[in-house]
Amino acid sequence: MVILLVVGFALRLIATEVIAGGLEGPLIGDEPSYIELATALAQGRGYVNEDGTPHSYRPPGVPFLISLAYRVAEPRIAVARVFMCAVAALLIPLCYLLGSSLGGTRAGLASALVAAIFPHWLYFSGSILSDLSTAALVGLTTWLLIEGSRRDSLPWFSAGGVAWGLAALTRPTCLAFGPALVLWMLLVMPTWRRRLLAALVTCVALAAVIAPWAVRSTLIHDRTVVASSLGGQAGVTFWLSNNPNATGILAKDYDYFKETGSKRFSPQDYPDPTDRANAYKADAVQFIRENPGRFARLCVVKLTELWKLYSPRVPLLASLATIASLGAALPFFLIQAVRRGWRRSPELLMCLLIASHSAVYMVFTAVARYRIPVEPLVLVMAAAGFFWSLDRLRSSASRGDKSMKAGGRLSPAPGGVR
Repeated sequence: MVILLVVGFALRLIATEVIAGGLEGPLIGDEPSYIELATALAQGRGYVNEDGTPHSYRPPGVPFLISLAYRVAEPRIAVARVFMCAVAALLIPLCYLLGSSLGGTRAGLASALVAAIFPHWLYFSGSILSDLSTAALVGLTTWLLIEGSRRDSLPWFSAGGVAWGLAALTRPTCLAFGPALVLWMLLVMPTWRRRLLAALVTCVALAAVIAPWAVRSTLIHDRTVVASSLGGQAGVTFWLSNNPNATGILAKDYDYFKETGSKRFSPQDYPDPTDRANAYKADAVQFIRENPGRFARLCVVKLTELWKLYSPRVPLLASLATIASLGAALPFFLIQAVRRGWRRSPELLMCLLIASHSAVYMVFTAVARYRIPVEPLVLVMAAAGFFWSLDRLRSSASRGDKSMKAGGRLSPAPGGVR
């Protein structure tokens, strides 16, 4: 496992340098804000912007991780990307643990091997974004809860709640896992007392992790902020893919918003960003109420965008790599989901988490990168499904050989019976 971890880390560094723009490549998207916050934290200035004003616009998980690297090394982009590659490599042992919990050691090793070379993860490993660190924390949460149910151990459930809280502080949409996690615990634990205790302990641990940040952010913004004040702008994102001109394709919908949609509720008319976001939210809700069929079609489009294997908007080689990796895994994932996903099993938990994650992005906006936090669950279930299918084929072949041998012994000798 150590060798596989080292190889996986090296592959992530190579992919970042050769394919993804380089370790010193320019910052894009959300990366500049994460670097700015990490630098401020490393310098002891706290979670503040350039002018020293405290805020909670970004959740604290990724800035805190990068600040750890900046405390021991020079605050450079390359240092942050190398550190993110190291964090992404942690998915290798986590996939081993998850795979072993479903299908034994061989499924665990296969899951770890796939995790080391999975193209989607290699490409984004050096990105200063929350996707892969969230995937690691979601995987850890899942494994701890599975072990908690098998051991009937409240401390394990508590540890799972801590990991869930850290995941929520890295990507707040992980809070949407709540109903799925509680439902699973209520189903799998042996008695109602243990069911309620497991759910309570997990949620209390979650609250204990989030509470300090939530209290600090609420006091700063003078309104309730759980993980990120960006959540106050969710109304804009909600409207982005739920309006009469929405297509469900983020690139097109964002272009429309920049050209036209941003003027619908202008900053001049709504100087308070929260009021403006609420106006967009109310408009989106009205659209959904008046056009439920259109909303349902948009949800299907966004689900397709989230889990698509091919896109004409990305290089062909990238699509082929996705088809060869995730595309090959999906049939075996479905086999395992049909076999075990409806039972009181670890697979049920994984299916519920995948469904919850998908539901969030069906309502808001979706691109393929947003599925990364639950991709480890898909891969480990695929590994278990693959080995179950392989065992079935071998068993069928063995029975066939025995039948042929038995038939040969019973068949009459040439020339008939004398």
